[in-house]
Amino acid sequence: MYGFSECFQGAVQLLLLTALQPLYLLALAVEWLSSIFTARVKVPPPKVVLITGAGSGLGRQFAIHYAKQGATHLALLDLSQKALDETVASCAAAGATCAYLGGTARPTPTSRPGSTAT
Repeated sequence: MYGFSECFQGAVQLLLLTALQPLYLLALAVEWLSSIFTARVKVPPPKVVLITGAGSGLGRQFAIHYAKQGATHLALLDLSQKALDETVASCAAAGATCAYLGGTARPTPTSRPGSTAT
């Protein structure tokens, strides 16, 4: 014969199982779908990539990443020629061909529309 505590404990366990079962099944379904899509979707790396701000930060990281992933041609732009040269060396070591342009590209005060030369 069961006492009150055993009956209460059994009722709580039954309640938890019925309440959490849909969440558990949902978690299993999400895990299963995730495994299907990650196994089947293979995106080939791009062959030509244009990256602005490639001298430092995220631009440099993207350039090196794409070079390592198999991009054959990288077009790299940055205002700092020295920083860009370092990125080009890293990408070339990974096997990518780089076309790059660095240096200041800011307009001078006399070349702005509507300005007058003094």
